[in-house]
Amino acid sequence: MRRKWLARWAAAELLVALGAVILLQDNYAANAFIWRWKRQSCRQSQFQCASGECVAQFLICDGEVNCRDGSDETQKACSDIQCPIYAFRCEYGACIEGDKKCDGKNNCADGSDEKDCGVSGELAGTDVPAKATNCKNQYTCKSGSCIDPFLLCDGMKDCDDGSDETHEAAGCKLPGQPPHGRYRLGGCDPPACRPVPGARVLAAFLLYACDPGFQLAGAQVLLCDAAAWSAPFPVCDAVACPPLNDPSRDIECRLNDEIVDCTQRMPPGTKASVRCNSYYSHGPEFSSFDTTCQPSGQWSRDVTSCVPRCGDANPDGVPFISHGRRANYAEYPWHVGLYRPADGILKQVCGGSIISERVIITAAHCFWDDSTSLKVDYKDDKVAVGKYYLDWYNKTKYVQTPEIDHVVLHDHFKGRQRRYENDIALITLKETIRMTQAVRPICVDFDKEYINHFSPGTKGIVVGWGITERMKQSETLHTATLPHVDFRSCEKEVPESFQSFLTYDKFCAGYRNGTSVCPGDSGGGYASQFRDGKWYLMGIVSVGVPSNNADDCNILQYTTFTRVSEHYEFIRKNKGH
Repeated sequence: MRRKWLARWAAAELLVALGAVILLQDNYAANAFIWRWKRQSCRQSQFQCASGECVAQFLICDGEVNCRDGSDETQKACSDIQCPIYAFRCEYGACIEGDKKCDGKNNCADGSDEKDCGVSGELAGTDVPAKATNCKNQYTCKSGSCIDPFLLCDGMKDCDDGSDETHEAAGCKLPGQPPHGRYRLGGCDPPACRPVPGARVLAAFLLYACDPGFQLAGAQVLLCDAAAWSAPFPVCDAVACPPLNDPSRDIECRLNDEIVDCTQRMPPGTKASVRCNSYYSHGPEFSSFDTTCQPSGQWSRDVTSCVPRCGDANPDGVPFISHGRRANYAEYPWHVGLYRPADGILKQVCGGSIISERVIITAAHCFWDDSTSLKVDYKDDKVAVGKYYLDWYNKTKYVQTPEIDHVVLHDHFKGRQRRYENDIALITLKETIRMTQAVRPICVDFDKEYINHFSPGTKGIVVGWGITERMKQSETLHTATLPHVDFRSCEKEVPESFQSFLTYDKFCAGYRNGTSVCPGDSGGGYASQFRDGKWYLMGIVSVGVPSNNADDCNILQYTTFTRVSEHYEFIRKNKGH
């Protein structure tokens, strides 16, 4: 019972002590915690006495007067205090340990804990026996006798029943004080709570702080949980700013005009010149800035990562769909190839578009089996960015093949059963894509700046390795320019059997002259260029009108695309980067 009460009291004291952490750190000298009383204003973690002095919040209404004028133990200060059921409430509202009631000492400031006590020392009207022992600040043996808590688990039986040498009595062993810092022991009262290294304590906690010029590495608060501390003991390291190591940035660090390693922790006074690498930017206002390591261990300016510049094509790139033209290598650097094992090799099954350093957007049907109406197992699937040749094994120096972490399909996608409505999916990668001339993201118009400009007649490009006019998959990346087709015209021109596939989130694009998209292009992006010169993802290749031969591509019909603007919320929710 005693241990349970101590554990609860320690937890309660910890909550209020945490509020005083700033006070402890600010007022900590090299060898002691010093409380500085202020007469004009107190911190949020302090209580202001009527006299103007300040005391820690966790010292008020505990039965002991801490303000010189006693204002911390009055009905005005304590009337709103809620005592736990295992504590005793003084008449003016303070809370004390329940077993301090009728112990012969005034533990409440008003002495109300010693009222209504029987002549034998027990609480009147209860069944507590007069011989019950109150081991204040001591360990209570199972037999009821008391011993000093520092005698626990010392190899000698000090309790008459030996209960001080059991696992139950173990408690937690106090560590030595950390170099360049100190801990405060809380959750129990002196003299039992003396921070003597090697001593064992029950239901206590350690609150750490470091000397000026040092910062804590590890947990600031450790709780005694049975016979073990809740976390490893922290250490006080010299104040230093975190490393600046990011492939998106070009950084030079100097200390006293000497170049230092930016990938290591750096002392105060270090100056860093930060510039975004090619293909990245820090925002529209600037692409470079300087920052200095402060005495607090923080950089003077927030060193956020540079973000990839989106929507930049390479029309004059290194010479790298049906009736489309052969694309220049790296001309549209956001395109991705999705590959799946088949017949012992990896074969390209879909396309996709890079929208961030770790996220690719594609069609949901690329990960769907209509025969089972289930998501396919993608654990052996591969993606390739910066790829020009269809063959997985034909790789140039620009190709990157990051591993897939997970794939999220739209919640309401059900494949053919729902006419490929909500045909959109996001692939999250395990590692970050490195931005290069051949690998960059496409823009997504989250601000809806260009939605109204995307109207019938607007042209966009589609990139892929789809079937050519010779009904053979292209060995190199091709691109086709396709116009956005008016919905009514599309509905009128497609076969009646296909009209149900023109769902709310689709638009049509293409020609009826042999320039179209075909199997292998699925999941690729439909991109349009607007007045800012950047390319924006407006659609995702979804489904087209089948030919008489189901394995062939109907190059004389329009293709439907999932309208990206209908799914901004899905993208934001699952993009995560």
